[in-house]
Amino acid sequence: EELLARVRLSRAFTCFQLAELVERVPAAARRYGARCVFVTGVPEIFDDEELEAAEARRVFGRALAGMRRWRANERELPLSTLVFNAILTPLHAPRRWLETQLERAADGVFRFEETPQGLAVRGGEKFPVLCAPSAFSAPLR
Repeated sequence: EELLARVRLSRAFTCFQLAELVERVPAAARRYGARCVFVTGVPEIFDDEELEAAEARRVFGRALAGMRRWRANERELPLSTLVFNAILTPLHAPRRWLETQLERAADGVFRFEETPQGLAVRGGEKFPVLCAPSAFSAPLR
């Protein structure tokens, strides 16, 4: 209950709403004393066949620029930011650049992998292994 009382949730249904929410994060973080922001649905929310590619690029760029401003102002407003990319189905071919751009903008990229020993969290060169499977981790169902 204590944790849930401290959680603030905003939901975007379109990429335009997501970009707007990203721009509003600093004010909301100050108001609520937030120190951590979780962003989900990126890049999936931009993978809309009805949205022209040029418009998707523009709005995606706006959202990334907003998140970069969080980092630029970290002395004034220190925010830890986790962006989750849980693509369960592949992006449409014309939108695969979204995942690449998101990874390039990140400080670190981690992947969850199911192994015979359990769940592992793997990173890239900077962060090779965050969490290896142990006797206590169970396989995903």
